[in-house]
Amino acid sequence: MVVSVWVRRIFSRPPMKFDLSRWLIRLTAFFIVSILAGCDIGRLILTADPWDPPPEPAIAREPLPRDACAHVVRER
Repeated sequence: MVVSVWVRRIFSRPPMKFDLSRWLIRLTAFFIVSILAGCDIGRLILTADPWDPPPEPAIAREPLPRDACAHVVRER
């Protein structure tokens, strides 16, 4: 039952029009991905020093006071 519904939906659609601009965009994207896949991935991996946590915890401070807003909308 479910398969027949999907088959009708797929094959009852009108044929798609050929759009050159979409075709060129997809072809260009395919070639870019193909070229990048052929690159040496080992050179693209960035290395960094291992992370060392700070020796002391952060100091908690009070937030700075701020001025009242000049444009207050009471309906908000």
